Amino acid sequence: MESFAELRLQQLYGQLFASYPLEQVFNEVLMPLWHELVHCNGFGQHSQWLTYDAFLRAQAWQRLQFARRSETASVLFVALPDACRELELLVAGLLLDGGKGQVRVLPLGQPLDELPLVCQLGNPEALVLFAAAPIPPALLNKIIRLSQAIDCPVGLAGIGAELAGDQLRGSPLANLGKHPSLMASRLQQFIAGRLDT
Repeated sequence: MESFAELRLQQLYGQLFASYPLEQVFNEVLMPLWHELVHCNGFGQHSQWLTYDAFLRAQAWQRLQFARRSETASVLFVALPDACRELELLVAGLLLDGGKGQVRVLPLGQPLDELPLVCQLGNPEALVLFAAAPIPPALLNKIIRLSQAIDCPVGLAGIGAELAGDQLRGSPLANLGKHPSLMASRLQQFIAGRLDT
């Protein structure tokens, strides 16, 4: 557990961000270690992972909050049901935002059926659904139908979006892809109405 003491984690975290860009730190250092540890079953290893996971979730959430420019975000970002863990959602939202302060990450467990109401109340410029895993066909069909009841443009991001590329052609959903820099670039085009869905 000593290697996962919070003070030491904080020091290493600060050193990484002082030397490398955000996307590189998360994609090449922090998240690969997180993925490696989540599958470790030795005595004490799950406790180490929990400490590391809690630390990274707090840091990612803090970065998202500091980046926010106003109370109302122009993009709502929500995970599909059972598609990812909270840290994966927060990091994806952070990388999608790219420091612009426009993305608000909704909590895990947000009911999809209530998204039309959430968007009506929040009046965002766009809603982005995050799929960190393949999307079952029935769920994809539900999302496509649901997007027609939402008053703002709806995009799909993550591995699920990449894998569903053929099914998304001609649908009202924009495919933002799975790579963070591509997602961020496509999001800006999407908001500006220049992304061909």
